[in-house]
Amino acid sequence: MRLAVGALVTLVLTLGISGTALGSRVEVGAGALSATFTGNDGEGPTKLTFLAQPGDGRHPIEVDKVHRFRFANGCSVNGSTVPVDMTLDSGGHFDYVAHGFTVQGTFEDSDNQASGTARVDRGGCDSGVLTFTVTLG
Repeated sequence: MRLAVGALVTLVLTLGISGTALGSRVEVGAGALSATFTGNDGEGPTKLTFLAQPGDGRHPIEVDKVHRFRFANGCSVNGSTVPVDMTLDSGGHFDYVAHGFTVQGTFEDSDNQASGTARVDRGGCDSGVLTFTVTLG
């Protein structure tokens, strides 16, 4: 799954996003490929950046991450951003539970969509569990 998502990002960036845009290109560090996914969680806009970072060393292993996951909720007028990158496992799953955030998500088999749940519970505010879906583009 990670290879399929990475291949999709590579294809999108290779095509140069000319004509109809399939995704957004963002430069994040040397050699990293990225694509922006946007959607909604029922409270408002949700956005994340998928990063495919090349590994180092003789036998480099690509590391795929969800970067700057941002979701709308009742605890913040502008939404909340998860403070760390979440690494995708081999099944396309990502999660984070710390600092008042609980996020669980999965990239779908089509690789152009991810869905899951997000919650922020800190500073006296609990957003409740929000269901999100984001798509490439």
